[in-house]
Amino acid sequence: MTAGSRKGPSAKSWSPWEGTPSRSDLICWYGMLAVFAYSLLMWPLKPWLIGTNPILLEAMTGTQSSIAIAAAFARVGEARSPSSWPRGCSG
Repeated sequence: MTAGSRKGPSAKSWSPWEGTPSRSDLICWYGMLAVFAYSLLMWPLKPWLIGTNPILLEAMTGTQSSIAIAAAFARVGEARSPSSWPRGCSG
């Protein structure tokens, strides 16, 4: 018996399906990859958004800390409300 003909854990495919992945498998994998990439992208942006635009941070992440920060900025009048954006754009 040669080393190439042995069937063991190392010879098994890493994927949980047989053959090529279906369309739904690829959608699931790409979705997980997108969530991972989004979280890595937001990691350095969070401190910058806390100081510059906490409302945008709240809309992008929805975490309790970003909601509290946006509320604190709004309380002291430093954050613009999303309802004022159309009025500011229209003049």
